[in-house]
Amino acid sequence: MQIRYKEFICYAQFAICDTLGKRSQAVAVRTLIVEDSIPVRDLLKLRLTEIGCAVVGEAADASEGLKLIRKLRPQLVSLDLVLPLVDEIDALTLFRTIRNESPQIKFIVVSAAPRATERANFIREGALEYFQKPFFNFQTLVDKLAQFFPEIRKSRPRDRGRRL
Repeated sequence: MQIRYKEFICYAQFAICDTLGKRSQAVAVRTLIVEDSIPVRDLLKLRLTEIGCAVVGEAADASEGLKLIRKLRPQLVSLDLVLPLVDEIDALTLFRTIRNESPQIKFIVVSAAPRATERANFIREGALEYFQKPFFNFQTLVDKLAQFFPEIRKSRPRDRGRRL
C-alpha cells in the first residue's frame, strides 16, 4: 500500500485527501465576515472555519464590506447590523445592494439588535437566518448552512449546543 503524502496537505481554500488512489475533494464555502467587533469577528472566523468555511475577507463596516463582496465574490456573508456608517452605507444598504446585484450570495445576519420586525424583514428579503448576539446556538447555524452548502461539516456530537 503506497500513500502519496503530498496529497495530505491541507490548503486554506480546500482540503484534499487521497488514500489508496481514491481522491475526494471538498471545496470550502467562501465566506466574508462584516463585523466591527474584532473579538466577535475572530470567534466567527474560528467557528466558521471549523465547519468548512474559508473566510476570504473581513470588513469592519458596510462600505468596506460592499467593496470586498464585489471583489471577492463570496458564497456566504455574515453581516452585523450595527456597524459604523461610512460613505453613507449601512448594513441594510449593503444587504439590499448585494441581494439585487448577486442574489446567489447567501447572508446570515448576526446582530445584537433583538428587533422581531427587523428579523422578519431580513428573512423576507432573502437572509438565511437572523441570529442575536452575544450568544446563539451555533448548531442552529450549522444546520441552516448545511441546507444550502453540502460542503458544511456537521459538528461532532460533543459540539452540539455549543454557543457562539
